Amino acid sequence: MIRALGGLVLTLVLLLGGVSPVAAQDAPSPDERKEQVAAELERLREQLDEAAAEEADVLAELEVTRRIRGELDATVADLERRVAAAAAELATAEEAFATAVRGHRRAQADLERAQAQLDDARRTLEGQAVSSFMRYGLDMGTVDVLLQVRDLRQLHNVAGLMTAMAASQAQVVERYQELDQSTRELEARAERTRTEAAERRDAIAEQHRVVAAARTQQAQARAEAVREEAREREVLAGAQDARADYEERLSELRAESDAITELLRARQAAAT
Repeated sequence: MIRALGGLVLTLVLLLGGVSPVAAQDAPSPDERKEQVAAELERLREQLDEAAAEEADVLAELEVTRRIRGELDATVADLERRVAAAAAELATAEEAFATAVRGHRRAQADLERAQAQLDDARRTLEGQAVSSFMRYGLDMGTVDVLLQVRDLRQLHNVAGLMTAMAASQAQVVERYQELDQSTRELEARAERTRTEAAERRDAIAEQHRVVAAARTQQAQARAEAVREEAREREVLAGAQDARADYEERLSELRAESDAITELLRARQAAAT
């Protein structure tokens, strides 16, 4: 503004004869100065249009970036919730797996006790077999035993002994079979429970890993959008400053042009 007013003052001084003719030879006439101002105004208008177009482009890009960032914010927030839910579910699965492991250990202890009972039953069977062998021999049958009986009392005792031995052996065999079946079922059930809990835990852990990876990726994209938005804001500020400078310069030149026009009009009026 000061530069324009200085030029205007210089022009007026020259026109009014405030300097010598030699010094005034290099100064443009009012008509020439008016043409120069008009040319400069045209150039500045073009530059202002370009600056306005650039500002509009940056504004459009900024709006797109803001929308993308908003979408990314929503996506990341949703992923944060999913990660938290997966983490909670994973903690539950870990606890279930730990419970299954403890159950498996208890089953192993029960299995060891049952195995000990099986061993006892097996030893009982073996002991009864040895006792029968020592008493009656390997191939002695029931008839042979009965033939050795000398009186009714001995017959009664032998019959009772054989009945008791048969019943005891039958009970031991039955108990052995029951223990063997129950231990097999117990071991299979404990192993199945532990395996299912481990598979469940691993599946949830994989889900947690996938969701966490997606969250990380989206967070990186959001951070990039934030950086892009900051860059576009900076470019927009530069474009707005440039437009403001062009508008200020245009205003100064318009004022100078109006002053020259008014001066020329005054000279024409004085000449007539």
